[in-house]
Amino acid sequence: MLDDAAPGREPERSAGPQLNGLTAALHRGTFAVGSWVQVGDHEEARRVGDSSADFVILDMEHLGFSFPELEQTLQWLLSRRNAAQRPTVATPIVRIPSTGAEFSSWMAKQVLDHGAFGLLVPHVTAPDHIAAAARSMRYPPAAGSSDGGGVRGALPARAMRYWGVPDIGEYFARADLWPAASDGELALTVLAESHDAWNAIDDLVRAPGLSAVLWGPGDGGLSLGLRDWDIDHPQLRSHREKVVAAARAAGVAVGAAGAADPFAAIDEGFDFMAIPAWDEDLARRLREHAAGR
Repeated sequence: MLDDAAPGREPERSAGPQLNGLTAALHRGTFAVGSWVQVGDHEEARRVGDSSADFVILDMEHLGFSFPELEQTLQWLLSRRNAAQRPTVATPIVRIPSTGAEFSSWMAKQVLDHGAFGLLVPHVTAPDHIAAAARSMRYPPAAGSSDGGGVRGALPARAMRYWGVPDIGEYFARADLWPAASDGELALTVLAESHDAWNAIDDLVRAPGLSAVLWGPGDGGLSLGLRDWDIDHPQLRSHREKVVAAARAAGVAVGAAGAADPFAAIDEGFDFMAIPAWDEDLARRLREHAAGR
């Protein structure tokens, strides 16, 4: 149940997510390392699929929005070397082009029905944006439940195949939002990437259904009038610190979309990181650094 009266979202849980590499790591309290892949970049998808990445953000926001390309990219992520591992190596989270204010439920439904384990929603600036995304990602409530549920339609055959879940009832049970659903495998992650988002961050991180917030310095810098793409610009620092502090106070995971100094980002309090291009050695050192704190 997604409950406005439960800030911090720390419900009673059992084993937690078992398939989603990002949420499984966050549930355990271990630092998650992932990467970015542009949908349609099959070679990079293959490389990340063969890696130790906990998750991968498949980007459909900037360079085209194509479901055939998404399906092909998802298939290239699958690796026979890693197929039996749990959680799923390089768990796909899809960044959709629809912003928080213009959120499209059909887009969420089709991305999830292709097998994605969650969404990254850009340009979120209000709790209502998160509420709309959460409803679009969730199925209607089970019989006898007091939970309001969602509006996602039911045709998950491709998603079941991709997840390796043979029973549709099991898929329906697992395809819910973590951590509000203790064993949910779906991640609703939003980008805090503007001055408006940073001003509203205390409300955003308490929105029911939210899994994690991702700090976005690129568009965030643009919103401040900066034009140098310096993701560690001094004018961004206080906003970054505010986002991290608000997320931690609410018990919500906070991630970095890369960092000028990724080790310093861990020390600042980030819980996960999507490095711009996969680097196995860097990922190993980041995990060791986080484990040693």
